[in-house]
Amino acid sequence: MAYLTILKNVFEYWADALSDTAIGDRAYMERPSEDIKFPCASLLPLPSNELGHDLDNAAAGIDLYFQVDIFVREETPLSKLYEINAVSHEALCDLGFRLTASTTP
Repeated sequence: MAYLTILKNVFEYWADALSDTAIGDRAYMERPSEDIKFPCASLLPLPSNELGHDLDNAAAGIDLYFQVDIFVREETPLSKLYEINAVSHEALCDLGFRLTASTTP
């Protein structure tokens, strides 16, 4: 399966899971052309590591990394943020991803 197809499938699954939260249809993989309304969330693919090569020296696999950002306004209850984050986390875990800590300061 092509890399871009995988990214698209992950995003669609994640965005669909978030559609039942306060996020609704405001889940993005790139900045929308219209003004952003809150709350919203973005799923950003990060650079991936190759896991080796096949006999034709093509990449045999990659590690996929995503950064999830959830944006809310100051008046949004903290409980709403936790709810959105839990749904986001569960959707990505359903796809086999796991939470890791950032190594950048």
